[in-house]
Amino acid sequence: MKTKVMPRQTLADMAMQVYGDIRAIVTLADANNLPLTHDVPAGTMLECPETVFDKYMQEYVRNQKVSPATATEDNL
Repeated sequence: MKTKVMPRQTLADMAMQVYGDIRAIVTLADANNLPLTHDVPAGTMLECPETVFDKYMQEYVRNQKVSPATATEDNL
């Protein structure tokens, strides 16, 4: 599955949005050949492997349409 990065989202934000678990940052970085600290531009389509880290949280963030965006203008 692919997911579009929204403004101000980091790989950590995407890990929470897609998987409901910060540990998924490693999976996202690996699947997209990115370093863990890479600033992903808004609009980028990330490959998101079908993996479950925490089924409850994954369902919660999907059902609630959680889209965290923690980047500030200072680190964009």
